[in-house]
Amino acid sequence: MMKFIKSVPQGHCLVVERFGKPVSVVKSGLHFFPLFFINNEKNVSSMWSETHKEGIYIELTEQQTNTGARTCFTKDNVELIVDCFFNWRILDPLKALYEVDNLHKALIETVLSEVRALIGQKELNFAIGARSQISEHVVSAVEGTLKRWGVKLTSLE
Repeated sequence: MMKFIKSVPQGHCLVVERFGKPVSVVKSGLHFFPLFFINNEKNVSSMWSETHKEGIYIELTEQQTNTGARTCFTKDNVELIVDCFFNWRILDPLKALYEVDNLHKALIETVLSEVRALIGQKELNFAIGARSQISEHVVSAVEGTLKRWGVKLTSLE
């Protein structure tokens, strides 16, 4: 239930819904809600276990995510274990909430799929010695998809 006066922490926002439809995105600061009895705060705790405080606030600052170790094969059929860290930030909270079902899982799977596809096209020597090229390629390759989700990938290691 929304209160009449709400303070949103720095670097966060919350989405206000009216009858299940998004009405506004409230940025950090002190806000007054005259229609508090028909508006609800969007609860994001079930969708984003890592990016919320108190279940309603969406983190707008840059975040780091680890993909976890995954197996992939090079063009010359060598098995590699790939583990990525990437930095990202939400640019459009409404797209991040409503354009993708589970943002964190989708980000991890999209980045890993692109890394695995690129390594699968190259030989072992490239995969070992071209980390910066792999990073640049993956960031540019997933840019269009992440833009649809209101997210920007800032770096990949």
